[in-house]
Order: sequence, then C-alpha cells, then structure tokens
Amino acid sequence: MPGFYATIIDDFLTPAECDALKELASSTGEWQLAGLMAHATTETVHTSFRNSDRIVRVDAATADMIYQRLRPLVPELHVITPDSDDGLCDLLDGPTPQKSFVTLHLYLNGDVSGGATRFWTPDRKHFIDVEPKVGRVLVFQQRMLVHSGEVTEGIKYTMRTEFMFEQV
Repeated sequence: MPGFYATIIDDFLTPAECDALKELASSTGEWQLAGLMAHATTETVHTSFRNSDRIVRVDAATADMIYQRLRPLVPELHVITPDSDDGLCDLLDGPTPQKSFVTLHLYLNGDVSGGATRFWTPDRKHFIDVEPKVGRVLVFQQRMLVHSGEVTEGIKYTMRTEFMFEQV
C-alpha cells in the first residue's frame, strides 16, 4: 500500500523455536485478557476492541536472540540533519517519552483456520491479508489500520514487540 511500510519474513524462526516460545510464555503464569495501554500506569480491557488473552514477559535473552537475527536485515543506518526543528516530529506522546512506530509480530503456529492479520487502506475499501504461518515474522509501521481476523478453528499463538523510540 503506497505510503505505508510492512514486510514479511518467512522461516524467521524454526518450528522448534516457536514451540519453545509458546512453552516459555505458558510457564510464566496465567493467561489474562489483553488490555490497552500496557506501558501506562493504568490498563483497561475493552473486548469490543481487543478480544484476546496474553502473557507479558520481559526476557532479555529471548529479545536479544530475536534482535540479533534481525540485525543482518538492517544493514545500513541513515543519519539526517534537518535545517531546522520544522523537520522533526514530536515523539513525546502518552505518559512516557517513548513512542512505538514499528511492530514486530511473530507467528508461532500456523495450524489454524482464519486469524489473518488484515491491513486496510485508509478509506477501508481495500485490504491485504497476512496468513498465520509458523516461524513467520511481520514487521509493520503502526499508523496502518490493522485487524486480526477471527480464528474459526484452533488457537492462534503470536508474539509481538514494538521498537520504542525516544527523542533525545
């Protein structure tokens, strides 16, 4: 879709690595309804907007493994110096100075019916579906309209993280 960024990387994780991540999550504790504003001081649950269970786990070793695997896919950095502050966007919104612009979404299984991640055009006239597939990673910018389709058979397991940025 013009003006938006999303990419799919198949076989980013092996099926065994996906199974290990599912087991790691389940060993953490009880699955709870996924709330909104996970990084704020209060979290609310709105099942009409997000109807799923989740376990939040902070695991530096797993995060490092994922980011190290991504590293070869980001071979160059671009440094810019705008002539004035007019070219800089305000990254400070919400209760913390951090802002998420990019989501990394890992599909840990593919043995489901339904459950595609749907990206809509801003006018909601067209869409692109990304089907769940074990080991697949989907990286996308957050200003896109995204919807997770209904899973009609099986249980869809995904893992998500955001790339957090802070203006310095």
